[in-house]
Amino acid sequence: MFDALRSIPQIINSASSSTKLLGLVSVPLLLALGVVAGFLPREYLFPAYLVYGLLMVLLLAAMLLVEILEKSGDLFRLYYGLASGRSEAVNHALEALCHAIMIERDLNHVRAFVFLLVGQEFKCAYHWAQRLPDEVQTTLRVDIRTKDERSRIALLRAFDANTQIALDEPDILKAARDGVEGVIHQDLFYIRAIPIRNESEATIGMLTLDAVTPTGRELLKKPNCPHVVSKTAIYLRHVL
Repeated sequence: MFDALRSIPQIINSASSSTKLLGLVSVPLLLALGVVAGFLPREYLFPAYLVYGLLMVLLLAAMLLVEILEKSGDLFRLYYGLASGRSEAVNHALEALCHAIMIERDLNHVRAFVFLLVGQEFKCAYHWAQRLPDEVQTTLRVDIRTKDERSRIALLRAFDANTQIALDEPDILKAARDGVEGVIHQDLFYIRAIPIRNESEATIGMLTLDAVTPTGRELLKKPNCPHVVSKTAIYLRHVL
């Protein structure tokens, strides 16, 4: 019992400011009502103390509700801050990847995307490009259960191979619509895709880099490109 009493100051200190303010206003008022109830005629004592008990319960419920709302707000702000920081980190990584590929070149030649594996589909979640990609006008999704023409869809080809792949067949890419939902750029010349894995080596997403010009295609074919893309995918596993 004495241990419980000694813990009261710690409980009070851990409460939010709103809860403390509610208690500071309400507790003295309830105490005053309790004192006043003691001077009532005997026939009114039971109803008075019954009402007093209900008010105490309502006060405790109100304080608990305020505390829950305060903590929920803190969790929301924490999650929002983490989510915002994650988005910024991913975007910086994609931008750095494009700069590494396009050294001393116009960045309009390439674009970078991160697809997250959500349930049974890859969903476009992050991107970086000099111009707003067509693919983000509506969320681009690729169903991993697609059976027809899987080799024509870069994400599924990399997912099946569990390694980085390169696809240099833009006409086939545009024609492969089965299992793909959303808009695809009309001038794709080349695409690289590599799985993003977690610490257990399970695929959690896909990093893609594509060329929208012949110049971008030639740069994505350079010998150093696969290494740079792989390093970016390894970095992203620690961010996502």
